[in-house]
Amino acid sequence: MAILLDTYERLLTKTQVSILRMRFDEDLSLGEIGEILNISRQAVRNAIIKGEEKLRFYEDTLKIVKRDRAIKNVLNKLKSNADLSECADILKNVLEEN
Repeated sequence: MAILLDTYERLLTKTQVSILRMRFDEDLSLGEIGEILNISRQAVRNAIIKGEEKLRFYEDTLKIVKRDRAIKNVLNKLKSNADLSECADILKNVLEEN
């Protein structure tokens, strides 16, 4: 979730980003986040659920993280002198996915 947040945070509200950062980066509890923002634990929980849903939706739609991982995989294979045809196939699949 933290990787998705890093990738798509500009598509969320400032409040959602703040709450998700406190949860994932700082590992704060719902109660701690609620105290900081002066909101209920339930409001924090709802914001986290909604934010996670949005992040998953953006990744399912745009596939930026998936493509980034595939490209990094190919680069690692190339560094280790892997079969070029295998690397080409992986890149072709990444580029053809919608």
